[in-house]
Amino acid sequence: MRASIRSPLVALVSLGVVYALFSFLLYRAEVVPRALLLPIDPKSYYLAQTFFVGPLMALLAFVFSYVIYVVAAPSITVRQSDMFRWFAPAYAWPLLVLFVIPDLVVFLVLGHGSLAKAMRIYAPLAPIVIAVVATRQARIHLEAGKLRAVAAAILALFVQGALGALVLR
Repeated sequence: MRASIRSPLVALVSLGVVYALFSFLLYRAEVVPRALLLPIDPKSYYLAQTFFVGPLMALLAFVFSYVIYVVAAPSITVRQSDMFRWFAPAYAWPLLVLFVIPDLVVFLVLGHGSLAKAMRIYAPLAPIVIAVVATRQARIHLEAGKLRAVAAAILALFVQGALGALVLR
């Protein structure tokens, strides 16, 4: 059975578009990020992020999917399209619904200054849900044991998070 890329594509395009919109609104509000690692003028950073955040989210979803596969089922062969179909939506939808959209709403309603305080409430939800859904997917599709599936999901979150932290603000 050939994997359909539609579900991951819809999830990642949705995430990328909303995240890009949020980045653009931050730019328009003249928000300047701190501690940039990229050689981009801080005043223009969020404008640049508007254009690279979608492809970056797709790359991070691929890294997330691949780490789960390597840790949860290193001895079986899985097509990349199947791996991506199983794990990219498990990554993208919770990140969009439980982190990016709440960030956007808080920013629009209360302003940039309220984001840090509000994030303490909703930010932990996304990785928890991602780990739970990805663990379930690994158990179903990769036939991984519970401990191996949990370890794979958590490690995948850390790896993609470390990579994303290098460029996302």
